[in-house]
Amino acid sequence: MTFPDNSYGYAYFNGRTELFESPGTLPVDLETTIGALYYASANTNYEFIFLGYLSGGDLVLDQSGTTNNDPVSGTVDVDILTWGW
Repeated sequence: MTFPDNSYGYAYFNGRTELFESPGTLPVDLETTIGALYYASANTNYEFIFLGYLSGGDLVLDQSGTTNNDPVSGTVDVDILTWGW
């Protein structure tokens, strides 16, 4: 995702492939599905910086596939967990 100041946000999710069915809802709980949030900008030389883990919510898949180049769409409602590294 590109922001108006030309910085970027990137959310990453990983989980058990057999659960990635659409439509469907996956719990983002650091066990079934794990998520992470990253940020990049000119100030970071466009290197992605880890901001925190994503947990405590759901990843709702409208469309998904399990092979390269399969389209994925949906919504996510989670908390961002940070520890002040």
